[in-house]
Amino acid sequence: MNIDKSVFMQPIQELYQQFDNLQKEIVLFKPSQNSWNIIEHLVHIFDTEMNCYICLKNILCDSGNKAFNLNEDKWTKNCSNENYNIEILLSGIKIIRELEFKLIMDNINAFQNKFVIHKKYGKITFEKWLEWYTEYHLNMHLDYIKRNKYEYSIIN
Repeated sequence: MNIDKSVFMQPIQELYQQFDNLQKEIVLFKPSQNSWNIIEHLVHIFDTEMNCYICLKNILCDSGNKAFNLNEDKWTKNCSNENYNIEILLSGIKIIRELEFKLIMDNINAFQNKFVIHKKYGKITFEKWLEWYTEYHLNMHLDYIKRNKYEYSIIN
């Protein structure tokens, strides 16, 4: 299996771009009462990247066991606030993604037939992890961030 680092890191670069010159009012804007603001999306991405790294290590080192599951709604509702440092969160996300890539490349042949059991998604193999966490999840939240910025621009 060949994994291109530029493809693996591309969503992180786009995430950084989304925060260029972003005003606090936009970061805190919620399109609806039940939606997340941009900082809540960013904190969730950070939390998920940490969890993804742990999940990846579990797949490699503790195959067949349960994956740690965070309750994203409770974590977001009870832990997020407007005082998070965006630069630290972005840097942390990038560092974790770099660590994931190194772990993958150092062990690329060791992931075969290994998996963890996720409470919500069931059996997660390395291939499923790679697809979900590196291709789908972050891009989905980037779309939400863009939506929030767009909806803020419509009303302001």
